[in-house]
Amino acid sequence: MRKTLVVLLCVAGLCLQQVQAQLSDKLVPHLGFMYEVVNLQGFVPSSTNPAFRDDISRFFYTFSVGTYYVLAHQNDVVSLGLDPSLNLGFNFEQNFQGTETGINLVVQAPVFLMGRLGALATKYNQQKFGIGAGIGGNYIFVSEGIRDRRISGFAPSAVAEVTFLSRGGPLTIRGHFTIAPTEETYMDTSGSDDWRYNELVSWGVGLIYGF
Repeated sequence: MRKTLVVLLCVAGLCLQQVQAQLSDKLVPHLGFMYEVVNLQGFVPSSTNPAFRDDISRFFYTFSVGTYYVLAHQNDVVSLGLDPSLNLGFNFEQNFQGTETGINLVVQAPVFLMGRLGALATKYNQQKFGIGAGIGGNYIFVSEGIRDRRISGFAPSAVAEVTFLSRGGPLTIRGHFTIAPTEETYMDTSGSDDWRYNELVSWGVGLIYGF
């Protein structure tokens, strides 16, 4: 019985190593920094003026981490894959009187179905130049410190990128943008404001490093 258990553990270990190796072959991790803009456009239903608008923009510098998972490729030159990322950032904002400072936080979780050609098509590609594009969605969460509000939503989005292979490794210029505004609601968590219905739009551009 003991010998059988040892054999089964050895087989399981070998299988696990093989799965890890296969998974490693398909992953192209990346990290970097993105400049993100989140726009909210909407109205207050209870306002006496139905044309009242509440259009605001929030700007963030975010740290980004993610990976490109290769679903299929041709000779390591052209590939199709999934690219999930996580972007985290914050900024500081003062009230109109300048007497109070709050922290605005943003969390974004974009996921794209992408195609890549050239550099970073797979982890084994050594070409000096590459391009990529994809379509998917971006979950956005914003917390506003001064107004004590929470905004969240999922927006259909697209992404495009250009990659250069340098001595320090692959450097990618990436941009993403909302392709269809999504209607979301948010509320002042202090209870002093009404529900609002908004068009949630975002875009971002930045540098990411593949490894």
